[in-house]
Amino acid sequence: MDLARAVQMTKVADALHAAACDVFVVAGGNTLKTVAADKPYPVMSVTINRTCDMWTASGFRRISGRIENIASRYSWVRKAAAACGRAVDDFRPDVIMSASEPYDSHCAVLRLKARKKMPWIAFFSDPSPLAAMPPPYNRHRNRLMNHVEISIVRRILGECDAIVMTNSYALRRMETAMGVAITNKSFEIAHIGTEPASQQPCTNPFLTHLGDLYNRLSIPLLNAVRKAAERIPDRFPGVLFVGDIPDELRVQVKRMDMEHLVHFRNRISHAAAQELASSSRALLLIEAPEKESPFLPGKFCDYAMTGRPILAITPPAGPVRDYLAKHGGGIAVEAREDMIAEAIAGIFSQSPPASGASPGRLADQFKASAISVKYLEVFGAVVTSAKGKALS
Repeated sequence: MDLARAVQMTKVADALHAAACDVFVVAGGNTLKTVAADKPYPVMSVTINRTCDMWTASGFRRISGRIENIASRYSWVRKAAAACGRAVDDFRPDVIMSASEPYDSHCAVLRLKARKKMPWIAFFSDPSPLAAMPPPYNRHRNRLMNHVEISIVRRILGECDAIVMTNSYALRRMETAMGVAITNKSFEIAHIGTEPASQQPCTNPFLTHLGDLYNRLSIPLLNAVRKAAERIPDRFPGVLFVGDIPDELRVQVKRMDMEHLVHFRNRISHAAAQELASSSRALLLIEAPEKESPFLPGKFCDYAMTGRPILAITPPAGPVRDYLAKHGGGIAVEAREDMIAEAIAGIFSQSPPASGASPGRLADQFKASAISVKYLEVFGAVVTSAKGKALS
């Protein structure tokens, strides 16, 4: 599980504990070092030993790295299944929920389910495996790996008692891509947003993007930033990108002579990022320019908790657009220069609040107290269904 997923699921465990739900967590050792230490509920570490990055190695090292990666993941699955078995014997839970990226923890519970007849909920943050993703996320995939991973995920979907995903678009894509009927056991639960430690005054005047950029910084966006700055030069000072920035994007900004409008800052901690978001004039979210998005980014949920206006560059259909249309809190536009420039001008033409912004209806959708209630409802439904099947 990567850091972003670990942060998300730690917030879920914290919220369930706060809602008087007894929680026992089994997690990868690398995760514990960052987000799961010193918790008021039991946390069991299962170490991960990986020595080669299967995505960055080349030639022979790439092939051997993939083999080594698969072997280490299989080893972790065996260890995690054994650890979960011990936890079930000692803790005696009513339900098990697995969550990871891509699907290691689900495989661990799949092994366990044959021995422990426990109700099982599988949480997928995004469509899985990568073959189920929309472009550009599913490109450059090995056909054999696709076949193996699809077979694994199909078995997980078939064996689990319920599937939880963050939105209906993701569930629909998962069902279509995997060819498995899951509608009758699917539930939608959004990510929990991180509330800032305090509501900050607007000391950061930029349109701020938090998180790694990869290939999302487009020419239309840069042109829109320039156009908006020319339209309202006294109100819009430019955009700030915080995170890992590819060198070619820095070069592109310099080539376009936009260094006075496009600013970069190295990656900061999750807590520091949320404080910066809270003090920003407005917040920028960028999704890939496709017809439909099955993603509800955790960053969007965090943004919502600040009360700052959100400019979302997002496909014509998707959960981010739906949330903003229904609950307010920002503007959703497609990846078109004219739309982006108009949205920037509209947001920055308004006067910023004199003091810290107050989160509104959008933030209510991602509060820990509201999300924990939804999880408890799913737990109850799954346990009741399992008891009914046992009696029949």
